[in-house]
Amino acid sequence: MEKTRKTNRCRHVTHSITFSLLLIVAGLAFLGFNLGYISTSYKDVIFSWPMLIIVLGISAFCNSNFRQGVLLLIVGGFFIVPRIANVCPGLLPVDSGNFVHLYWPMLLIAAGVLFIIHRLMPSCHGYCCVSHSDNADLRNSEGFALFEKHKGERGKGYFNEQSVFSSGKHIVLDPEFKGGEISTVLGDISLDLRKTNLPEGDTFLEVNVVLGGIKILVPSNWNVQIRMESVLFNFEDKRFEVTENDNTRRLIIIGKGVLSSGELRD
Repeated sequence: MEKTRKTNRCRHVTHSITFSLLLIVAGLAFLGFNLGYISTSYKDVIFSWPMLIIVLGISAFCNSNFRQGVLLLIVGGFFIVPRIANVCPGLLPVDSGNFVHLYWPMLLIAAGVLFIIHRLMPSCHGYCCVSHSDNADLRNSEGFALFEKHKGERGKGYFNEQSVFSSGKHIVLDPEFKGGEISTVLGDISLDLRKTNLPEGDTFLEVNVVLGGIKILVPSNWNVQIRMESVLFNFEDKRFEVTENDNTRRLIIIGKGVLSSGELRD
């Protein structure tokens, strides 16, 4: 409970600081226009709805909502770059006529660069801070070998779900949850494990999410470890009250997250 209060307090402070900084920047921009330091031709860029979307994206980033932040920045950038090209010809290597043909290839290149950085450096985003060597040790364990053997199975304690452009809510009712795999692209998946139990040892759940969201609900006394590799992905433990863990049973969440978000709840 104390951890939840501290987290909420930190978020409130971050939100207040972000809002204050945005007010200062907006005030400075108005002052620059009124005093003549900034050309009025830039008003169509600075005070426009695409800029508002970008500001909302930056605000989402500052509040650790990476998925929403990235999506807002992509949408805002798509509509504001042609305005910049019209106001400042030659500033950007694009014009409003061919921008659409260049934007998506540039976005794919940026995504590729992020993946390269991700492979060269340990991932540290939110609660899913893990190095590749840590995951390598897990993959050599006996529990992971059993998980790989039954990967893709449904029923009898195993869960397997893939979705693209869709959302879903699922509840596991088997007496024991033995592991599974969730993959989603541009979708949201909710998995409720509160009506099942873990067998002794390590149980693996692989989660792969791209431009989506994942919510996993577990009993408050479960020992859960998040070992996901991430690129602009944030996985938060939002359980209200974490009681004493049973160290003889562990749920280990592995996988990859890209431009997405996840949360653990009770």
